[in-house]
Parts: sequence; structure tokens; C-alpha cells
Amino acid sequence: MVLSGCETGVNEYRAGDEPVGLTRALLLGGSRTVIAGQWRVADGSAAALCSVFHRRLAAGHGSADALHRAARAVAGSGPGRRHFYHWGAFIAVGDWR
Repeated sequence: MVLSGCETGVNEYRAGDEPVGLTRALLLGGSRTVIAGQWRVADGSAAALCSVFHRRLAAGHGSADALHRAARAVAGSGPGRRHFYHWGAFIAVGDWR
């Protein structure tokens, strides 16, 4: 499951340091892997990352590898996107294969 919206991976912590949020709910609901954003990202950067991610996933790469390759592609797509802000917001949670 890919949550391409801003801050979809941000959790609230409750008693016992238990994270509560959309990512956890989707994993408990049966999703194997959740790709979620940790902060607000420019639409163009997020679209570029998600596009490369889905192409790599369709080519048979695991979710973590596809996300890694997508982040590298966005970071290398021009001087304006080298900053971590553009490619580092998304994380893979759950089964990384």
C-alpha cells in the first residue's frame, strides 16, 4: 500500500511507547507493506518518486529496493532535488521484500 499524501506515516505515541496511526492500522488490517510519507514534500518530487517506485515494483524489485532506487533517481534528477527534503520523506514499513 502506498500512501503518497504528506505526513501519512506520522504516528502518535501512547502509553508504553506504542505507535498509533494510519500505518499501524493498515498493517494490522492486512497490508504487507506500507510506503508512507514522514513530512510535507513538493508535489513534483513525490510524483517523480512514486512513478519510479511503481515502475521498479512492476519490474520485480522488492518494496524497500524499489523505494531506494526511486529515492536515488529523484536525488539525481537535478540540482534542485538533491536535498533530502525531496527524496527522503518516504519509508517502507512492514515486509521489505
